[in-house]
Amino acid sequence: MRKELIESLLCEVIGPREGAVERIGSNPYKEYLTGVIIPKRFGTSERNPDSELTVTPGEETDADGEGEVNENSFSMSELDPTSKPRSFGMSFMIHGASAEIEICATWGRYKRVKDGDESYWQREPNFSVQKIAIDGNPRCQRINLFKGAGQISIQVRNKVQPDGNTVVTILMVNDLDPIPGSDKDQAILAECTIYQPSLRVIISKNSTLVSMPTIYDEGRLSFLYRNKPILARGFICAAIWREIEYANKIKNSIHWPDGLTSPDCKRFFDCDARTEFVPLYAQPSPDLNNVDGVPPISAESLSEMWEPDDIDERLGPLVRRYERWVRENRNISETEKDTDARNEMKSLVDLQEVSLVRMREGIEVLKNDIDARLAFCFANKVIAQQFSWNERRKDPSTKKVFNWYPYQIAFFLINVEPICNKGSKERETLDLLWVPTGGGKTETYMALMAFTMAYRRRHAIRTKNGDGRGTAIITRYTLRLLTVQQFRRTMRMITAAEWLRNLHNSCGTYGWLPQKCTVDDPWVYGSVRFSCGLWVGTDVTPNHLRKKNGAIDALKGLASEGEPAQLTRCPVCDSILSVTGKGLEEKRDHVIYWAVETSMDQVEVARSLNGEKFDNVH
Repeated sequence: MRKELIESLLCEVIGPREGAVERIGSNPYKEYLTGVIIPKRFGTSERNPDSELTVTPGEETDADGEGEVNENSFSMSELDPTSKPRSFGMSFMIHGASAEIEICATWGRYKRVKDGDESYWQREPNFSVQKIAIDGNPRCQRINLFKGAGQISIQVRNKVQPDGNTVVTILMVNDLDPIPGSDKDQAILAECTIYQPSLRVIISKNSTLVSMPTIYDEGRLSFLYRNKPILARGFICAAIWREIEYANKIKNSIHWPDGLTSPDCKRFFDCDARTEFVPLYAQPSPDLNNVDGVPPISAESLSEMWEPDDIDERLGPLVRRYERWVRENRNISETEKDTDARNEMKSLVDLQEVSLVRMREGIEVLKNDIDARLAFCFANKVIAQQFSWNERRKDPSTKKVFNWYPYQIAFFLINVEPICNKGSKERETLDLLWVPTGGGKTETYMALMAFTMAYRRRHAIRTKNGDGRGTAIITRYTLRLLTVQQFRRTMRMITAAEWLRNLHNSCGTYGWLPQKCTVDDPWVYGSVRFSCGLWVGTDVTPNHLRKKNGAIDALKGLASEGEPAQLTRCPVCDSILSVTGKGLEEKRDHVIYWAVETSMDQVEVARSLNGEKFDNVH
């Protein structure tokens, strides 16, 4: 399934979808999102005063465009988010000062064809293979790949480094003549634009790629990534080299269809380095559960952890195992022979020891602060409850329980003390989870949110300083769709928290409690509801409630700034809460619950008009 999804993604965003000579009905400039290179002389733009480029993109110093060009005329596209790029390329470093490299450049162009009443865009594949001799003399060369109404060229620069190795940079530039009217009509611009371009390089056997300098050549990052050399770097695109190549897992007709158009190109499927506009990198999922000596830790069991002995029994193994790991790392660092590596290892172990201290401090807070302990139990119950709702919706007979990964509980514990202590020095520390997608970051953050909300309420009630209402958490996401998705996940947690806040206890109080807890406040977590709000921006959610084009207009079916109904289904049972302008999802059964507020007089009128029987009306 993953392979099919990746191939579908490649076809959708870069294309071509139907092979190297595809025919499509819509404008390719609008159809494909990336791998679109417009003419460098298209339009005009002011020079960015903060640019690091020494020459405005497109400037040339030679008259005929052939042979060597001045190094300062090396054309790179500005990183302008308002415009498509005009060139792209990559750089890499080879061992020694001389070598021969072969470059295969491919690209596609689309021509608008009118055949009677039919109109379509026909793709034309293009390629060029060039041999370049690299020697110890720094130079910039430009080689024209296409001549007609303008040019398509590659620029090659080589420069020997102090260590004797050579950095080679290759750029492909679209210097086609902009067609008159292209600045006003994208259909015209599309014909002088190149699509799905690729640069591939094979290096002669007497040389190899070597690791390039990075922005973190020294210090901690250099140490952490010491086994992850960077052998190429892309400009306006990514660069892929043999050790991280993945193309053999994707159909050639999708990955690089232009490579199948000529025998000269086919051998470049096995290349040393290449450009890529949709890079993929296989990141193995870590084994987050395999920690010797740490038994499974369920959220349900932690929600009933009340006595100090219970805390030691359930959390002690995790802390002791982490302490042992830190001690092992300390021993390893002391035996390291390389001085720089040893210093970096020791500084990392120092940070691990700080985390160990913070975990212990968090446990002490749970033991000594009844509000923090109850908030911790409440947060775990919230996570367990939302997990139960989600799983039972899939399978009503399931007995699955939510088990924490060890790192999640460790992260929770190190944040207990700074959340509860306003004077904590750790409030100056930014704690960040760096875990691959699907590793449980969201659940960890949700638990901390529930802990913070419950602790605010409990602390305010116990100290008789208000009721703890107000904004407790602010979250921000970088993408609008991600914001909406995470809002819906947050609402499941908020719904669980609100349900537990309203739970009626046998002793007459309201608010869920662990079995051994003796807190007897009438409203354990306050009488004010837990709630969550969302603001994304005009394109997604209305900026106003009652103003013109606001949320009320949207609910009336009038023109609006956005869609106010971002929570369309119940977080618990998945029932429909609102129907957006897109309507109901097709090929799926829907159950809609109507809530009608009325009076008995209206019911009597309805009876007389319809002759219906209305039983059990309240």
